[in-house]
Amino acid sequence: MEGARSGAAGVPLLARTLLAAGALAAACTLGGRRRPEPPEPALRLWTPGLVHWSDGRRDLGLSLENGTNRTIRVEAPDPRRARIVLYSDAFPDRVCGQDADATGPPDQAIALAPGEAREVRVDLARSCGRILPGEYRYEAGYEAPAVGPGPALRLRPSYGHVVVEAGSPRLERGSLGAGRDSAGPGSDPARTARTRR
Repeated sequence: MEGARSGAAGVPLLARTLLAAGALAAACTLGGRRRPEPPEPALRLWTPGLVHWSDGRRDLGLSLENGTNRTIRVEAPDPRRARIVLYSDAFPDRVCGQDADATGPPDQAIALAPGEAREVRVDLARSCGRILPGEYRYEAGYEAPAVGPGPALRLRPSYGHVVVEAGSPRLERGSLGAGRDSAGPGSDPARTARTRR
């Protein structure tokens, strides 16, 4: 008898709990305050997932796309606004790359229709011209000053891999990146060769 009474008392408790949960859910969706979703960026950055470099080629293509349903005005894509950094596939160390230059007033403004994309090719021969053959990870970003009122442009990064094929210019020891001679500027190569013997 007591078991039946406690079971009967448990039913209203369960019903009250379900009713409270339903009311809470309704308040959250209908009239309650919800945390706003982060806004979608007006511009999206697209990059290839895999890039092959051979025969001295050291460039990367980026695409800036209008991800909204309205026409927007932005600075014409400029390679110097791109940030591209290569990392060793096995280690977190930066191997080479270029940082974005978002300084100065914006250049010529262009209008991008909804879904329209503009491409820009970034030449990394100066900064990554002498890396060893192998596979590298890259991170690409894009920053530019605002066109008109509003905040400066800073796009979410994009990621991929670069494969540098054998037969590319070899890296001198201690001279990652821009190809500076490892003996230092102004040194005599013949003298350096004699001292290394």
